[in-house]
Amino acid sequence: MLIYDKNEYRVIRTNTLRCSCYIVSYNEKNVLIDTSVKAESKAIVKSLKKYKIDKLEAIFLTHSHTDHAGNARYLSDSYNCSVFIYEKGLNNIKNGICSIPNGVNFLGKAICFLSNRSPFNNFTEFDACEKAEALTDDTVKSYLGTDAKLAYTPGHTQDSVSIIIDSKIVIMGDCAVNFFGNKYPPFADDEKLLKNTWGELIKINAELYCPSHGKPFGYSEFKKANERLIKYK
Repeated sequence: MLIYDKNEYRVIRTNTLRCSCYIVSYNEKNVLIDTSVKAESKAIVKSLKKYKIDKLEAIFLTHSHTDHAGNARYLSDSYNCSVFIYEKGLNNIKNGICSIPNGVNFLGKAICFLSNRSPFNNFTEFDACEKAEALTDDTVKSYLGTDAKLAYTPGHTQDSVSIIIDSKIVIMGDCAVNFFGNKYPPFADDEKLLKNTWGELIKINAELYCPSHGKPFGYSEFKKANERLIKYK
């Protein structure tokens, strides 16, 4: 789905169920942000073909979880492009393994409990990207221009980042979700950091905040969610 098409930027949300990925096109360069799980590789390729995208210049990962990195190796090989992740996630990506962060509600805690037991423990494994490189603000600008930038947004994980496009679109990984009106994610390694991240992202006053789980939402929705968080957490 096309969600933004202004100022030389085009942002597409892929037709994937487990993890929403985003294709950002700028000046004839195409960057895929996140890659979902292995089972959705065909859905990502289908989304690329739908919008007549036959090449990728790079893959950016918002963090090193399996549902974001599951197809990084496959798509990197298929499109002959580099994979980038924030430096704190490089070791995970190069070894094809991650850990599930702490659950902050019943659902999150239940998944954490199951993640250490067969067959669920394979949720933390994916194809390694031995040649992955560190994602920096300079990297983002080299592919997506000076009106794109990298924001370090920890809390969900220590390697979480967001990509800000044209000061209007924030592709935020799992810093937030959008399920049944809830924006607060079920997992967080550090809730204090996550709350600080929310405050910094709200200051951007973006048109759209784009999570990996659930549909994009606007500034006013995010602000109200943050006000509830401050009141009740």
